Amino acid sequence: MKTKWLAMGMALIIAPPLFAQTNTVATDPVGYITVPIAGTDSGYNPAYTFLGLSMVREAAYQGALTAVGIASLTDTNASWTDGQFNGTNGTFTVEVGSTNTGGYRSTITNTLASTDTLQIMDDLSQVASAGQSYRIFKDWTLASVFGISNSSGLAGGSVVTADQLQIWNGSSYDSYYYQTSGLGGIGWRKVGAPTADAKNTPLFTEQGILVRRLSAANTNLVLVGAVKTTPTVIPVDSQFNFVANPYPVEMTLASSQLYTGNPTNGVNGGTVITADQVMVWNGSSFLTYYYQTSGLGGVGWRKAGAPSVNASTNQILGGICFIVKRQISLPFFWTAPTHPVVQ
Repeated sequence: MKTKWLAMGMALIIAPPLFAQTNTVATDPVGYITVPIAGTDSGYNPAYTFLGLSMVREAAYQGALTAVGIASLTDTNASWTDGQFNGTNGTFTVEVGSTNTGGYRSTITNTLASTDTLQIMDDLSQVASAGQSYRIFKDWTLASVFGISNSSGLAGGSVVTADQLQIWNGSSYDSYYYQTSGLGGIGWRKVGAPTADAKNTPLFTEQGILVRRLSAANTNLVLVGAVKTTPTVIPVDSQFNFVANPYPVEMTLASSQLYTGNPTNGVNGGTVITADQVMVWNGSSFLTYYYQTSGLGGVGWRKAGAPSVNASTNQILGGICFIVKRQISLPFFWTAPTHPVVQ
């Protein structure tokens, strides 16, 4: 399979801040990002684009915690209703943390008005505490990102002929496509389940999406949302992790703070063989980077094959995802620092 690089240029327009219907302050600035998706006219078939959702939906609620339990968050001043942030209303993510410490995120599994409590998928009791702020975001879905009727311009068709969206689940890809006829009817479908409507499949800000395009023309994905103005905490596990740049502007290897000097909260340094790898797709292959800690070429970010060339200013662009290959069996949380907004 051959693929050719399509520069991930983007246009970002920011609107004035809006106000959510909550008991607190203004939301993040709202705008849109345009990310190009490569077609086979670029010289390769299929053509691949490593896509990241670099914006969030506008905050649906925000407040301050009064208690934190195991897999639960409480706000006695809350005014939500039962099931408001789960179930038939779709999936929602709660983010806890201050402007400086960043946001730990978890999916809400139940909204309980009687006890002012959110039941969540993860135990945040070690990283959250009473008094901290929180915000609730409705999750992106296949329909909200790519259009309920595929207005994004991806090619529909059958499981064989349509463009596919491939999402890494930790061991393999879950693949989705827009079905235009045949058994199962019309709409978003998961490969292997042609009769099940997949339009509400959640997509997460920190998640990478691989676009496998069979169509000739390049196209653009326009994503309208809010720009995060706080750090984002993203889990990194052993082996392969498809990680999105959560901001709509570029970050450098240095500014990403992926390397902290401590493997409990950042990538592990070492040699080209032993260090964790940060792999960025250039359209035809991966550019592989690592943090070199000693030896020929000195200390710092390096590109594989160029151990003496400083790569700290090499960029991870907005609107893309990249791969972190964790070489040691020690998961960590990457705190992606806020990056400035281009206007």
